Amino acid sequence: MKVESLRRSIRVARAALPFCVLAAAAGACGQISGLSEYSSTGVAASDGGGSGRYGATGGDATSPDAPAESSDASEQNSAEDSGGADSGESAADSGDDSPGARADGGCSSGIACLAGEQCQGGVCVAGNPEAGCTAVDLPPSINVNAAQWDFAASPTWNCTTSATTTVTASASGASLTGDDCGGSATLADISNAFVQTTGGPSVLVIRLSGLTVTGGHRIELAGTEPVAFLVKGDVTVDSGGTIDASANGATPGPGGDSSACGASTGTSSTDTATGGGGGSFGTAGGYGATSSGANGSAAGAVAASLGLEPLRGGCAGGTGGGSTANPGGAGGGAFEISASGTIRVGPTSAAYLSAAGGYSPTASTSVESNGSGGAGSGGGILLASPVAATFASGSVARAHGGGSSSGRGLSSSANKGSNGSMTTNTPAMGGAAPDVGGAPGAAGGLCAGTATTCATSATGANGSHTTVSPPDGSGGGGGGGSVQVIAAPATVSCE
Repeated sequence: MKVESLRRSIRVARAALPFCVLAAAAGACGQISGLSEYSSTGVAASDGGGSGRYGATGGDATSPDAPAESSDASEQNSAEDSGGADSGESAADSGDDSPGARADGGCSSGIACLAGEQCQGGVCVAGNPEAGCTAVDLPPSINVNAAQWDFAASPTWNCTTSATTTVTASASGASLTGDDCGGSATLADISNAFVQTTGGPSVLVIRLSGLTVTGGHRIELAGTEPVAFLVKGDVTVDSGGTIDASANGATPGPGGDSSACGASTGTSSTDTATGGGGGSFGTAGGYGATSSGANGSAAGAVAASLGLEPLRGGCAGGTGGGSTANPGGAGGGAFEISASGTIRVGPTSAAYLSAAGGYSPTASTSVESNGSGGAGSGGGILLASPVAATFASGSVARAHGGGSSSGRGLSSSANKGSNGSMTTNTPAMGGAAPDVGGAPGAAGGLCAGTATTCATSATGANGSHTTVSPPDGSGGGGGGGSVQVIAAPATVSCE
C-alpha cells in the first residue's frame, strides 16, 4: 500500500517498548520491518450495551507516536521489505482486481489481503508472525491507552474487612490513607495528572492486576481528578463493598465541578430572597424559586453527551441569596473501571458504586428572607470489560443528585439538605423549613442503572417558597448523573 495508506492503517508506537499491540481480540502478532511495535485499529464491534462505538482499543488513536524523524523511514522500510517497488499497495492502487481486496487496505474473514500481507485487527499489514509471540489481554482502552504500560508492577488490591481506604487525587500527586487492605492496597503503579485521549480533565490512573472489595469495605475517592482503574484481571465488589466518588455538601467528588460543566452549572440568584438553580448532568436540576415560587434562577442544562468519554463528574448548583452568595452543593465525582477480565457487582449480596451530588449548605442567618443555593448533580460511573459487568443482589450503580438547603426566613437558623443516596434510590431530601418562615429545600434527582441508561431516573425538584412575611425561596435540587456499563474489547498486546 502507499505510504499515505500505510500511515492511515498503522500507527507507529514508541520504539522503546518491548512488545507490539494489536487492536483485535485475536490473531498472531506480526513484526513490521523497521518497527519495534505497532498497533492497528480494528473494525468497530458492538459493545453489548447497544452503543457499538468501540473498535478494539477504544482511545488508542491519539496515543503517542514514534519520533517524526524515524516514522517515514520505518514506513519506507515496511514497503521495501514487503516485496516489490510498492507491493503494499491496495488492490485499487496496484491494479489488482481480485474480489475481496479492499481499496483502503481493510480486510476481514471474507475479504483477503494482498500477497505478503496479513489481516490483523481489520487492517492489512505487511510482515510475518513474530516467533515466540504471546498474546496478553490488557484492560480496554476507553479514555487512556492501556497499551503503553506492561502492568508488571501492578498490585492486586484485596480489601475484605469493614474499613475505609481513601484515595485522594490531584494534579500535584496522589495519596492513600486509612486502611491499606492488609498491605495490598498501594499506589505502586499510578500516573496522576494524566491526559485523556478523549479530552476533558486530567485523570489519576491506577493500574492493578486485580481488585476485590468485599466485607463492608469502602474505597473512598476524593480530590480534584477523576480516577481511572485499569485492571489487568478481574474485579469483584460484593457483600457491602463500596466504591464511592460522591460529593459532600459544597466539596466536589474527584472530577466534579470541572470545566466540562459549562452551562450545566446551576444559575446563581441575583436577588436576596431567591434560591440558586440546581446543577445538572444526566438529568436536569430544579430551578431556584423566588419568594413567590416562580422560576428565579434556572437549573443547569443537561449535558450534550453522557457517554463519559472523556471521564468527567457532575456540576454544582448556583449560589442563592443574591449578594449573600449562599453556596450551592457540589457535583459528584467520576471513576472508571476498565478490566481485561470480569467485573462483578454484588454476586452474593448487595454492593455499592456511587458518585452522588452534594447538598447545598445552610443559608446565611445574617440576612432575613435569604434564599439558599442549588444542590449539586450526580457524577459519572463508567465500567468497561470484554463482557459487560454483571450486577446481582439488587446492586446498581448510582449517581443521584443532592438536596438543597432551606431558606432562612425570620428564623435564627436554616436546615441543610442531604447528599445523594449511595445505597438506595430514594431522592435526597431538601432541608426542612425552619421554625419561623423560610422555604423548605428541594429534593435531588436520580440516576441508577446497570447499562448505558439510568433505569431509575428523575429530575431535581424545583425550589419552594414561603408566604410568611417576609417570604423567600429555596434552591433547586441537583439532577442525576450518568452511569455507563459497556462491553469493550480488551487491548491485546504481544510480548
